[in-house]
Amino acid sequence: MGLNREELRKSAREWVKESMRTGKDAEGLARSMQSIVHRISWVRDDQLHQGVETIMGTKLSKEQTFFWMEEIAGYLLALAALLAIWQLGSLALGEFLLPRPLDVLAYFGEALTTGAFWQHAGASAWRVLSAMSLAWLAAFPLGLILGHVRSVDNMLSPMVFLTYPLPKIVLLPLFLTLFGLGDLPRVLLIALTTGYQILVVTRASAQGLDKKYLDSFRSLGGTPLQMLRHVLIPAALPDAMTALKIASGTAVAVLFMAESFATRRGLGFLIMDAWGRGDQLEMFTGILAMSLLGVALYDCLLYTSPSPRDLSTS
Repeated sequence: MGLNREELRKSAREWVKESMRTGKDAEGLARSMQSIVHRISWVRDDQLHQGVETIMGTKLSKEQTFFWMEEIAGYLLALAALLAIWQLGSLALGEFLLPRPLDVLAYFGEALTTGAFWQHAGASAWRVLSAMSLAWLAAFPLGLILGHVRSVDNMLSPMVFLTYPLPKIVLLPLFLTLFGLGDLPRVLLIALTTGYQILVVTRASAQGLDKKYLDSFRSLGGTPLQMLRHVLIPAALPDAMTALKIASGTAVAVLFMAESFATRRGLGFLIMDAWGRGDQLEMFTGILAMSLLGVALYDCLLYTSPSPRDLSTS
């Protein structure tokens, strides 16, 4: 623990007196003042550390505390910059075309107290989470197989790369025709779009693994299942998780398109319905909510991704 304020003042006076008494030049005083600054910094750091621990609800090291403070500060600065740009745009274009950010935030706060808003937000969250879970469960194992088994890769890769550039959103009418107007066609479309990104990256990562690691593992008597668990998955996981994080933004974009018509639930419907009625505040509330959904999804993947080292030693 650091010194309290009264003890700090007393120590500072004693250090300065001692330095003035024993130091024949400014060097002693400079060293004393440097020590005082260090003590002050320690008090601040200690108090900051305790505050972050209280917010996070867990014990953190000094390094973890500074990491989280830098992350929070970065987000706050970015948010302030966006709000400033938004405000300038509102002044330039007029409040009818671009409402002021404070008005939208106030309306958003009111919307949080209504059940209708949470029905739309819940529907969108359910669709995107279900779709990304389905995409991961299908694409990651298939990518490992394509990257490791040459015969399967030779058979399926041409089809994968032939259909990969296809904009999957154009299949929405077909999916609605085949699977109805419920959640299923929207979930499948989002899963298909994001799954391709995960599949291609996982395949490339598995293929890029140096063969000497596989040969060394086999020479030690490792079984195919052990190789999958301790070599292939840890090697491909970092790139696959990066692809999943990037795909989260794509998933939210496809979600908006999929909810824009043939449904009456979801943030995409909320945005387009408000736009059709000319309700700018409600429209921007939906845009803000969908943006926050994307940020939350990305940050959840960013900070909760399992470590490959932990996975390989589990």
